[in-house]
Amino acid sequence: MAKIKKEEKLEKSSTIEIDDIIIKEFGKVIVSAETIKQTNYKIIPTTPKIDIALGGGISEGTLTILSASPKHGKTCLALQIARNALAIDSDFGQREVYYLNIESRIKERDLNGIKGLDASKIKIIKSTAGNILSGEDFLKIGEKIINAKPGAVIIFDSFSALCSKERSESDLADRFRDTIPQSIASFIRRIAPVISINKSIILGINHMYANTSGKGNKTWLESSGQKIQYGLDQKLMGAYTKPWIDLQGNQIGLEVFWKVVTTYLSGGKLGEINTFLKFGEGYSDIQEYIDLATDVGIIDKKGAGWFTYKDIKLQGMDKLRIKLEEDPNLFAELKAEVDTIFKPKHDII
Repeated sequence: MAKIKKEEKLEKSSTIEIDDIIIKEFGKVIVSAETIKQTNYKIIPTTPKIDIALGGGISEGTLTILSASPKHGKTCLALQIARNALAIDSDFGQREVYYLNIESRIKERDLNGIKGLDASKIKIIKSTAGNILSGEDFLKIGEKIINAKPGAVIIFDSFSALCSKERSESDLADRFRDTIPQSIASFIRRIAPVISINKSIILGINHMYANTSGKGNKTWLESSGQKIQYGLDQKLMGAYTKPWIDLQGNQIGLEVFWKVVTTYLSGGKLGEINTFLKFGEGYSDIQEYIDLATDVGIIDKKGAGWFTYKDIKLQGMDKLRIKLEEDPNLFAELKAEVDTIFKPKHDII
């Protein structure tokens, strides 16, 4: 009995000793598991349907990838998420947004195309005359921001367009294995622990390109290397788009279909969802709420396209959308009813 107690005492003493050694050499890196459970991460909204599919939205401390073919609304969605993030202060104070304009293609139209976005609060990082940034430069800048600006939103547009210094300085006819995929892999490994600690929100845009093979069947493939896939937390992949036409036959936007590939939050629903990108405004919360309310019977839809909500009866979904756009109080009532059914019960995790 005495021997057992002595062994237990020695084991306990040894544990304390090794803890002290680790802390002395590496700093306060040993924490209770309870501190992990008690860490709160704020959730940033995207669009109503995407929020439901992701389990609530995009969490702080995560890397989200938006992959799609050209003109799919990737940049618009990233900017809309940035707008929503700016409305929610981080634990470190007012949130900041950095947009790494790798492709040098963002226009005033893009910034003005998101209703309520304050462009003065977005810092654009881009190549300028006499300062042409390589792919490695953009990754280094991104890493510095992630380390120095806790709670910030950092948008990479796009990982696919990163061009290595070696390639940019080579002859057009030179053929060699590009090092950018390895640089991205190293970048992802280095930032992974910092993103979580600093509660950063990283939005990475990826392009998909057409790969024609076999009998000419077209397959869309991602173009930024596979290592990034192991470091992401959420991933949305563009499926296809359709013109969004109003009652007068005018195209007012795009119906954009996204496929939720992975989600960080519990309660997510993987699969395809449709969203509505309205030109000059961004993704339409109102149109998505009409869809959701109709699905669960809050809005009654009858034959010949009659929609009834409370004492309002209109023919055509477009008329109902316009009515809700003109009456914010009515939309707030509809939103509250839908949220009661679909919204997750948490604002932070």
